[in-house]
Amino acid sequence: MAAQIIELKEFSGRTGLRIAGIIVEKQTAKKPGRKKFNKMLADIATGEANGILAWLPDRLSRNSIDSGQIIYMLD
Repeated sequence: MAAQIIELKEFSGRTGLRIAGIIVEKQTAKKPGRKKFNKMLADIATGEANGILAWLPDRLSRNSIDSGQIIYMLD
């Protein structure tokens, strides 16, 4: 986990991205209602952040509700 965060920080430095926050959530993504995930989406909705930088995007969600929210925000 720590190596993934280090690599994403290095990537953000190379590309000029600013990291608004680092979220590590151990709760399964199979069920909707994860507190940290919902806060992340709320931060994007309010403009506090404007994107998601993830090691493996398929790990962001494993349920249709959360996946739908991400897809809707991308549109």
